Amino acid sequence: MLGNKKNILYVSNVCEQDLFEYIYASAKAKPSQAAQKFQRLLLEGFTQLSNIRLVKTISILPITRYSNSNLYWKENAKTVNDIFYTYVPYLKFPFLKDVLVLIYTFLKVLKNTWRKNNEETIVVANVLNLVVSVASITACKLTNTKCLALVTDLPSFMNPVDGGRIQLKFRVYKAFANYFINKYDAYVLLTSQMNAEVNPKKRPHIIMEGLVDIKMNDVGLISKNNKRVILYAGALYEKYGVKNLVDAFCSLPNSDIELHLYGGGDMSETLPAYQLRDSRIKYFGEVANADVVKALSEATLLINPRPTHEEFTKFSFPSKNVEYMVSGTPLICTDLPGMPDEYHEYIYLLTEDSEECIAAMLHKLLLLSDEELIEKGKKAKEFVLKMKNNVNQAKRIADFANTI
Repeated sequence: MLGNKKNILYVSNVCEQDLFEYIYASAKAKPSQAAQKFQRLLLEGFTQLSNIRLVKTISILPITRYSNSNLYWKENAKTVNDIFYTYVPYLKFPFLKDVLVLIYTFLKVLKNTWRKNNEETIVVANVLNLVVSVASITACKLTNTKCLALVTDLPSFMNPVDGGRIQLKFRVYKAFANYFINKYDAYVLLTSQMNAEVNPKKRPHIIMEGLVDIKMNDVGLISKNNKRVILYAGALYEKYGVKNLVDAFCSLPNSDIELHLYGGGDMSETLPAYQLRDSRIKYFGEVANADVVKALSEATLLINPRPTHEEFTKFSFPSKNVEYMVSGTPLICTDLPGMPDEYHEYIYLLTEDSEECIAAMLHKLLLLSDEELIEKGKKAKEFVLKMKNNVNQAKRIADFANTI
């Protein structure tokens, strides 16, 4: 347990729900809903801890010059759900934007970590934003404040879709990001495999692979669709196993089943052709997270067929897995290297990510009764709500910070 009450200063791109929904609705290229939800739940968890005095953010707006037409964007600071959000002004011009973010973030971290009335602050920073990372580490060194890295992905596996100068820019970004990532005092990682990559100096670290909203305790099981629905929501990329899933579904003879797909990615361009071939396939595009959450609860089976042979799977734990589980609908997924064994009891585990294996699993599970499937989903929901709720995960980080 922490001794005296401390402040949490979270430096990232998280923003309050209403503002994010406005940005998401108006953006040409949609920002990640999953990343926002993950971060917001963690912050809400901190607000529930008796040994945390204040929860503050220094937030970069989740927009880019390609996703939004604004040349300049300034949001006023505000408190929402006991979280005090401070926003870095956005300037569309590339180099000037980074300079503004660097100076503004540095000064804000410096101000918030300078000891006043013996108040202590725990700084948690997003390592994927290089400018934020540099500003946070530098300010914390000057004020002798511990700075924790929240590592949800590795810079080495972030790749742009464009070529030429964009590729060069990203190579420079990766070099600097990988240099600064090992300057933190401690690490909060999604998988144990990340540690060797980002923490060569073997500083303190903990694993927090995911979290769910504790308020889902108050949400009962929702009535299911009349038809049996298999659902996938997330990034629709062939490399994530979506093509294998669609092809496997098409091979099933059942007339009373449907495959529902939500999200965006390269597969969204080929899905209309699949829909023409098989009317049981329904593609809903990119929709608000609240709509996805409702659909998850109403489905019969949820699936995440992410391949296990790709190198990046060692360093990822899809947030959709725990969001699937807390819905109360049973989950089918592959045995990802970064997934702890404790999850296996509560999911249907694919031994392979091949089309044939997915089809065989779907055929097997569709023979089970509704009651058996609902019971499996209920146990998964109880597990993640007890072991992975956002208040418990926030407490683990706060207690960990007190030990470094």
